[in-house]
Amino acid sequence: MSIRIALEEAEELSWVFLETRRLTASFPEHVRKFWTDWELRVLVLVSLTLQLSLLHFGSRRRYSVKTWLRVFLWLSYLVADSVATTALGVISRNCNHSQLQNELIAFWAPFLLLHLGGQDTITAYALQDNQLWLRHLLDLVVQSGVALYIFFLSWKVSSLSFLTIPVFLAGFIKYAERTWALNSANYDSMTAYLERRRRMNSNNDDRLMPAEKLAYMYSRDEIGISSEIYRLAPTEILNHSFMLFQIFRCLFQNRRVKESIIIGYGRSYFRDSKTAWKMIECELGYAYDVYYTKAPLFFKVVVEY
Repeated sequence: MSIRIALEEAEELSWVFLETRRLTASFPEHVRKFWTDWELRVLVLVSLTLQLSLLHFGSRRRYSVKTWLRVFLWLSYLVADSVATTALGVISRNCNHSQLQNELIAFWAPFLLLHLGGQDTITAYALQDNQLWLRHLLDLVVQSGVALYIFFLSWKVSSLSFLTIPVFLAGFIKYAERTWALNSANYDSMTAYLERRRRMNSNNDDRLMPAEKLAYMYSRDEIGISSEIYRLAPTEILNHSFMLFQIFRCLFQNRRVKESIIIGYGRSYFRDSKTAWKMIECELGYAYDVYYTKAPLFFKVVVEY
């Protein structure tokens, strides 16, 4: 399904490209010459500007609901890939220039591949974007092939050409990371993860404390201890919030949580309003990281996110 959509988009882009060429043919000669000379430079600068915007404003969406920010990020997210892809097409079309230009072109191609890899702070704008990971996988193969084609076509034995190799590897890895992050956050992958976790917990019941027992052991009403004792340090809030997020993340998959679990953990951790709201904030932060950023990539080294 995603591959069919990607092919349809490729056809639409080809049609747009042909229509654009037909439209520009009606422009005056000096305007066409100026655009021919500066087209690639403008596209690279626009692509770089969009990536810097996503880097700076991408993480602000987690705590800001301002309309201008959401619209700006939405437009930047949608346009960024198209600009970088168009720039790669322009580079492949202009690979027959002088030697110095070819070397610069060969360097810009993997540089644009880095742009297609996106920013760590925003891999998806909406949950539905995670469902399109196959499209990005196809784009990864195609755009990496285009960058390799440009690299081999313009290869010269020079320091700039050798510098292109690590930049290409970094761009490929970054694009692969983005594809992996989208795949890990899509609905099917999350459902499979929850099923694995459910089976693991059912086979290791001794590792988990029943919510009813936990609620009994730490119930302030029954033990009679002041809530001051239960105020958690910032690091403890992060750890406990992550544990609660692992329990309640099934809500994102349209599943239910047992009432006994909600009551048990609620009595155990939500001793005062300040701590409760802080833990909820941290839980929502974990959810944002999992579904909209590359954070699961980095946390996977420490724990299965």
